[in-house]
Amino acid sequence: MDRAFAPHEAKIAAFYKKIEGMGFYMTESGSNAPPWAFAELAAIMKEQNPIYLGICPQWFGTAGQFVAWLKRYKDWHVQKHIPYMETHDEQTISSYTMLNTPTAAYKSTATMASVKDYLAQSMVVYQKRWLSPRK
Repeated sequence: MDRAFAPHEAKIAAFYKKIEGMGFYMTESGSNAPPWAFAELAAIMKEQNPIYLGICPQWFGTAGQFVAWLKRYKDWHVQKHIPYMETHDEQTISSYTMLNTPTAAYKSTATMASVKDYLAQSMVVYQKRWLSPRK
């Protein structure tokens, strides 16, 4: 997405440079720009729609690359990572048992840790997905 949007991001940067050169500013906290600047920025932002619509299905669609990766990542957690971490936890319990440390209440957190990691990784990418086209 970053690569596809790079030329358009340069256009947005040029727009901001232009209005700053005219003595105006536009930030999230405020602006002194005239109405035409907002209209021009909105028009520039709308130009992103076809770029995004060309990218979105190949990454986020049901047969998209990200959806396929996410399934593989989940399978890896379920089939490999969680069992490995649970084996590690069992070895830790054995060590504690040898030291006469009570372990009856111990519960492995491997599954919860894997779910947390899976969700964090998926959010990194899903945050790039738009909720709706630019208006």
